[in-house]
Amino acid sequence: MEELLITGARFLGALPMFVAACCLVLMNRGKLQSAVYNRSRWFITAATLILGVQFAIQFVGQLREQSVTLCWTLNMMAYVIATPLYNMAELNLLRAGHNMRDRYKWNGIFMALCYVILAIGYFTDTLINDQQPWLTATFVVAFLYFLKVIELSWVLFQEMKKTNTRLTDEELTERHKVLRYTARVMKWIILVSLFSPWVGMSSSLMLNALYGIVIFILLLIFFVTFIVYGYNMAECIEVNDEIAEAVMIETEVCEGCSTPNPGVDDGHDMSELKQRIEEWVSRRRFTDPSLTISEALGEMCISPSALNFYLENNTTVGGYRKWLPYLRIEEARRIMLEHPDYTLQAIAEECGYANSSNFSRTFKQLEGMTPGQWLSDRKQKEQ
Repeated sequence: MEELLITGARFLGALPMFVAACCLVLMNRGKLQSAVYNRSRWFITAATLILGVQFAIQFVGQLREQSVTLCWTLNMMAYVIATPLYNMAELNLLRAGHNMRDRYKWNGIFMALCYVILAIGYFTDTLINDQQPWLTATFVVAFLYFLKVIELSWVLFQEMKKTNTRLTDEELTERHKVLRYTARVMKWIILVSLFSPWVGMSSSLMLNALYGIVIFILLLIFFVTFIVYGYNMAECIEVNDEIAEAVMIETEVCEGCSTPNPGVDDGHDMSELKQRIEEWVSRRRFTDPSLTISEALGEMCISPSALNFYLENNTTVGGYRKWLPYLRIEEARRIMLEHPDYTLQAIAEECGYANSSNFSRTFKQLEGMTPGQWLSDRKQKEQ
């Protein structure tokens, strides 16, 4: 019974992992793909392939039956890479790609250190020892992995806490639901991983099989929620942009600017501020569906507070977060009047939306009616 269970767990781990990796690779949606989402997707794909290879080797070679610590070593070789990759993928989404350089660096150092210790163990013949597994290099790596998992879990918990405190708007909270759900699943995966080193030391095939099945089920839930989250790329871009905006409100910085941010509080007059903004608008950059407000501010080299000052004095827009939708819907109104025969999808693409559903939702929020109702209303008034 135990042998059937462990064989099934290995097979359950190998084949579906490769299938999941293939699905993730094929999720490319062209120019509308979010760079942040794409980066996370490749992290998850790499980690999934590593785990798939590990399960396949275990399935074909039946290493557990040969040596407990040999199997344990292979597990650690896979886990010390895969777990940080999954964690970095989720953090990248939560942070909208910001402030990830240090995480990449320290996780890379951790992976390299673990492999150096395993290499030392191999050349000094202290890599595996079924009688005294705690005297092996693999045990040292397992202990470091245990500490790393605690650190990864803590960082993810703190990032979720920050994200939740920023979501004061009811609409944003609803639209971040799936993102926060993937973060919760990832937290459970990391927490369950805490038991990995000690399960690996156990001689019980049943315990190892059950542990592998639990990890697999959690990963499957994560894959499904991640794919659902990225199914609508425009929504994904908006979600990441809103997180970035929340960060910018806190830090009040303009990334990529080499010149001072114009604004009354910086000693610049309104004319200079207005000139920069209107020049940028005249280039119609806002019609790029992948454009974020942080990128727009960087291109104009102005701060959020400076843009807010301009909007308060020149428009009816209630804050810079609503400025891009305002520009796009204004452009949509112009297109509908000039080209009443255009389809909703064509209008959406022309004014900067990836699909008609997002366009219609935003249009109704700003205008109080659907695009079709607005156009009919305009025609009635003209008659």
